[in-house]
Amino acid sequence: MGVSKGFLGKFAIKEQPAFETGIAFNNWVTSAYLLPTLSESFSPEIARIPSPILDGTAGQRADRRGNKAISGSMDLELDYLNINTILKACFGSAAAGTYTFVDTEHTSIGFLIEKTVSRFRVIGAKCDSFTIGAGQGENWKLTSNWKGFDADRDATAFPALTLNSHDPWKFDTTKIRLSRISDGDLADGSHQIYVTNISIEANHMLGEPVYVTRSANANKTIEVLKSGFREVKITLTFPRYEDTANITNVSELIDWEEADSALQMDITITGTANTAIIRIPHIKISQIPNVSISGPEPGTVSIELIAFVNNSVNTNTNMTFTEEARLIIS
Repeated sequence: MGVSKGFLGKFAIKEQPAFETGIAFNNWVTSAYLLPTLSESFSPEIARIPSPILDGTAGQRADRRGNKAISGSMDLELDYLNINTILKACFGSAAAGTYTFVDTEHTSIGFLIEKTVSRFRVIGAKCDSFTIGAGQGENWKLTSNWKGFDADRDATAFPALTLNSHDPWKFDTTKIRLSRISDGDLADGSHQIYVTNISIEANHMLGEPVYVTRSANANKTIEVLKSGFREVKITLTFPRYEDTANITNVSELIDWEEADSALQMDITITGTANTAIIRIPHIKISQIPNVSISGPEPGTVSIELIAFVNNSVNTNTNMTFTEEARLIIS
């Protein structure tokens, strides 16, 4: 008897040729990659279409199966060698280890999930939003939310895929620098900040599923498309409210918010043999930090920033690109 057990789960990813063109269950050996997954929650949602006609009885007539919607989320632990395909799907573009946001529609991807009892296949998945973040005592994680075309299951054996060497992004080897753009190039020391938690959230604003009259795939959505301006938000949590440099001068951040200063940030995560750098050239503090007193203990302070496109606002070193953020893995 097969029993689905979480520790036996595996999660593979592969690019698709088109939104509605799934990858056959027996075609996952070439160009597919195993992901360092922590959890997933993909599931189809089937609408039921009632027939509430009035025919002299309080009983209900049978409904029928309606439109099928696919959505879900997954959490994984970020590393340097196993995440190229999913980062490309989340950001939109990848070239030589550099991941960038794009204005065009993202490539559709497929997921194959080992659930022990059967293999579960997600077809035409597109990233709706994602969050990269970490806190004290943790490794960096990627949480991503998806909308798709279809999902099904099969008894075909899961492909013989293995993870590459897993070297996680470590919170304790992370360096964060933040300054005003007018202060010039970011520098170690004076521009470093010390936080207990950081998250970067991007929302691509995918539209809702759309169903049209057609004979093939009649109850499945046509391709979901971007339907609004992209939003990129950064949240920083500081250990306490003080005016000591680095640990941290929250007072200075309040001054920057009141002056509506344009800021810049970079984040460097150093691994055993690789490095990840996130560069954000044009951000602003979106609200005055909450520094209220809630008890006798030192209170933490959270600050939210919004990233904007960089239309020649920042011409400092490594910050001349246009999109809101870039991730470089080397």
